[in-house]
Amino acid sequence: MEPLGASRQKNDGAGVNGKLVARLAADGLWLSDMLGTYQLSEAEREALGAELLQLTEGN
Repeated sequence: MEPLGASRQKNDGAGVNGKLVARLAADGLWLSDMLGTYQLSEAEREALGAELLQLTEGN
């Protein structure tokens, strides 16, 4: 079952879609924030955001 408003792109098997990786990482970051499992500094959070953005632009 897919969450409301979620759009999935087909993976042709040649590799994992960067947008999917970024989305799953963002979901994990959100869950981490909710559970308080990782304490990221503002600089770390900004660097992570920049890396995730690069993943989305690569596909």
